[in-house]
Amino acid sequence: MSLVDYLEAKKREKERQVRWEIKKKQLETARKVALGTAAGAIVGITAGVLFAPKSGEETRQDIKDFASDTKETVKDGINTAKDNIIYKTEEIAGDIKDKYNEFKERGTTELEKVSDTGKNVKNIVKDAAKDIKEEVE
Repeated sequence: MSLVDYLEAKKREKERQVRWEIKKKQLETARKVALGTAAGAIVGITAGVLFAPKSGEETRQDIKDFASDTKETVKDGINTAKDNIIYKTEEIAGDIKDKYNEFKERGTTELEKVSDTGKNVKNIVKDAAKDIKEEVE
């Protein structure tokens, strides 16, 4: 591996780390926002129900609105998680391709040729042993 290849590999690794740190911060922020929204909604609804002199119909409507808002918040959280999974999957696939290309450049994929040669030698030895056995008999 040349110095240029080494430096390029280190650069790619650092870029992956930076992308992961950014994504991790985004996930943490999204989690905090969702948690804060849910907690705020629960406190608001509870306070509204306990302290507001509303009729039963209005209270039921408030609960229905809260459930709808919560549903949307959860749906957004799920979509964010889905997007993050897709992003991470693509990132891992790219990493695998990079590693394969790195191994290919180093000649590591030559092992397949060595394996094939080993199989050929094994077959030749088997044939020779069979021929010797036949001659002995």
